Amino acid sequence: MSILKNITGTHHNPQTLEKTINYCCEMYKTGDGEFIAYLGCSKNDPAGSMAAIKRCNKKEIKRQFEESMMSVSPAGNQYSNDEMLGIGVECAQFWFRKGFQCIVALHLYHEFRHFHIIINSVSYVDGKKLDIDLKMYNAYKTHCSRILHNYGLDPIRTPAAKIIDKNPHNFEEDLD
Repeated sequence: MSILKNITGTHHNPQTLEKTINYCCEMYKTGDGEFIAYLGCSKNDPAGSMAAIKRCNKKEIKRQFEESMMSVSPAGNQYSNDEMLGIGVECAQFWFRKGFQCIVALHLYHEFRHFHIIINSVSYVDGKKLDIDLKMYNAYKTHCSRILHNYGLDPIRTPAAKIIDKNPHNFEEDLD
């Protein structure tokens, strides 16, 4: 069974966004940065690109981003790293098409490859804050499951309500 988790919260600050991007995009985790995709934001300064959208729309406080983590099964070993990153990008298109910048980072350093998707909390289209309800989580899960199915990978069977990780996380310390 493929696994999708979404870390959500309302007490993020701009430093947490940058720290999360840095954590997800660390060179040793992503093949020296080769397996990172940027949708709608600058490769050289993704946190700055996301902050600029917030600043333009006067939405710099509270929740800064959403983060999805996905591990696919079977482990996707038949796919190259480029193909695995492509699967992550296809999943992230759900948010990008709705007007939200995304970063997709394929992690290679772990026993099983997995990817993180960081989603800006403010739309570059209309400046509205990302508001995800259970219906949207279910639509995202369905979108990702269709993509996985197309690649012969197991869909996400976890109910949408259990995808949401609302556990308190201390984002001020190391994210490991």
